[in-house]
Parts: sequence; structure tokens; C-alpha cells
Amino acid sequence: MEIIKAGEPIQTLAINVLIYGDPGIGKTSLASTANNPILLDFDGGVHRSQFRKDAARIKNWSDIIGDFNEFLQVIQDYSTIVIDTVDTMLDYIGVYVTQKDPKLLRNKLQFYGAMRDEFTDFVKKIKTIGKDIIFIAHAKEKDEGDLRVKRPAITGGSYDRVMQVCDLIGYYTIDQGKRSVDFNPTDTSVGKNSVQLERLGIPNFNEQPNFFAGIMQQVKDSLNNSYLAQQKSLSEIHSFADFADTLSTIEEFNNAIKLIQNSEDKDIIKKQKWNALKASADKKQFKYDAKQKVFFE
Repeated sequence: MEIIKAGEPIQTLAINVLIYGDPGIGKTSLASTANNPILLDFDGGVHRSQFRKDAARIKNWSDIIGDFNEFLQVIQDYSTIVIDTVDTMLDYIGVYVTQKDPKLLRNKLQFYGAMRDEFTDFVKKIKTIGKDIIFIAHAKEKDEGDLRVKRPAITGGSYDRVMQVCDLIGYYTIDQGKRSVDFNPTDTSVGKNSVQLERLGIPNFNEQPNFFAGIMQQVKDSLNNSYLAQQKSLSEIHSFADFADTLSTIEEFNNAIKLIQNSEDKDIIKKQKWNALKASADKKQFKYDAKQKVFFE
């Protein structure tokens, strides 16, 4: 078991992405421009993709889980696992779990729980070995108030779990003849955008055959930079807390207030530093005058 120390950076090596849209729009072709992909064809429609790469036709969940070590050997030379489609994959999982435990057919809550557990275990194992996953789903419309909202077509109780495990969820659409994928949630489509990507125009894949590989690497870089920035901020807060514990006079504490006020830190960092300063002042039994914004004895 690897122990990661509190101050050590945790590099994001693999991410999960969900792309959904209407049939025939080019979702599989988009996923095929990811880094060194293999497509797990649950729907039997891989032949329709113009830009497809290597693929494996999956006929039941036992093809994967029956001998998982053999499955890992099959995918070891690939970097991205494309699931086409995730809803059919979940259907296969549903058949598998009820064959193992027929009593699940009489309890829908336990049935969906068993499906979620099997799905989650698979995703964790793939992520542990450093593979990216791209889930492909069809789109369906759902009425929400006065709006009709596009969302991934995913079986009932498994919908939330799929949404949770994904770092990005994008709606792939055509508008006035131009293809694009939008990861931002809108009034009319579901999305998830952990790194604030702009709406992406889809290029000619003959000219940019590694288009989505670049996007996914951009996401990883952004997540890793965000983590490093967080660690830097935490380090600054801890250092300021140590500094605050060395203060002993009213003048020193009031000068420290000015240091916080004049810093270029974000408000949340200033607040953390203020909390550390206030805690140190309390130990010295100094009080704070909120109107004058100074400490006093």
C-alpha cells in the first residue's frame, strides 16, 4: 500500500469523460481521436465509425469480468478505453448480477445497488492502471419545468453514479452544420466541466487525428496545476500560522493585520491567515476591536 504524504503532489494520470449526443453525430469518431484508444463495442455498431481505431466486440459482461487478468492483458498496450455505449454496458452488467443472484429481480433497489457496485469496481480498476476512459451515450430529452433538457440516456438508478465518476461530461451537437461539444451545463443540456473548458468546435479528423488526445491532456495538466496551486496556498497558510505563533506584542499583531490586508492573496487565503492570527492572539489573551480593526490588551 502506497502512503502519500500530506505535502506530496498527487498527479492526475487518468480521467473519465462522458460524451453524449444524438445517434450518428460522430461520438465514436471523436473518441477515436483520443490517445491510443481501444473501443469496447457493446452496441455492435463500431463498423459505422469512419475514424475508428482498434475495437473489441463485447457480447456479455463475462467477456470482461470472467477472466479480468486476461482482459487487462488485452488492454495493456492501449492508453484510452472507449465504452460504446455505457447504457448497453450497464444492461450487460444488469444481466450478469441477476444471473449471480436471481433474488435481485424482486428488489429493484438492491438490483441497482449491485449494478452500481459492479460498475464502480470496474472503473476503479481501470483508473488504477492509469487508463483514461471515455464513455459514449445517446442523448434523450427530459421535461424540466418549461424546458426540454438533453441528458445522457443511462439506465435509471445508475445515472447518478456514472455522472459522479466522470471528470467531464459533454453534449455533442450540430448547429447550422457545425459540430461542437459543450461541457458546460446549460438550461437545455447536462454538463460537467471541472476545468472550465470553452465550447469545443470539432475539426476535420483527417487533419487533426489526435484532436481529443490534446483536449484530455489539457484537462490533466489543468487538474495537476490546480492541485499544485492548492498545495502552495496551504503551505503559505501554515507558514503564516507558524509566524503568528512567534508574535508577542500588540504592535506585532496589529502589523500582522496590515500584512494580511496588503497582500495579494485571494479572500479565502486571507481569511485562513486571519483565523490563524486570531487564534494566536487568543492564546496571548489579546482581544480584537472590530470597529477599530486592531488588537488590544
